[in-house]
Amino acid sequence: MSTSPHPVVHRHASDPLDRIRGLKAEDGKDNWLYAGSKLASALAGEIDELIRKINPAILGSGMPPFDGRPAALSAQLLEHKVYPNGLVLTRYRASR
Repeated sequence: MSTSPHPVVHRHASDPLDRIRGLKAEDGKDNWLYAGSKLASALAGEIDELIRKINPAILGSGMPPFDGRPAALSAQLLEHKVYPNGLVLTRYRASR
């Protein structure tokens, strides 16, 4: 992607770990990352909350949330919601 698809979406070519640490150091801002498994693995140590979606349909073998084996990530369930169509949304707080 050579340009941002939207004015509020920022594109960065820098090291993702350095970038997310810089963003986390800023006051008053939350960061949302919707990433592929390679980027999620690279940033696993910086995750504060993890939101997982479980679909009631199985399509193929699925995709792992992390590529390879990231550092251990323990989490405490904060909330969950089950939708009428069977979808389950969970939210966890990472604990270190």
